[in-house]
Amino acid sequence: MVKVNTVLIPGVNSGPGSTEIHHVAQAAAQAGTYIQNIVPLIPLGAFAGLRAPTCDELRWARYAAGRYLPQFRRCQQCRADAVGVPAEDP
Repeated sequence: MVKVNTVLIPGVNSGPGSTEIHHVAQAAAQAGTYIQNIVPLIPLGAFAGLRAPTCDELRWARYAAGRYLPQFRRCQQCRADAVGVPAEDP
């Protein structure tokens, strides 16, 4: 079984007119992926200037991608998508 993790980054792969998240889901489904986990960006390190997605943005992305793949919704934020070392980054 394969789970595809996808980091939701407002203004980069989500937002008005953006279809990147659901294209990832569609391609992953065609490749035989079992489930997708869309996680919100944690703005640290190189991404410190970006904002985290809102709950509505995350809900929308999961809804759009859910047309192609089941969505994993039980994840607690584990910081797996962070860049840098949280204890050392400003």
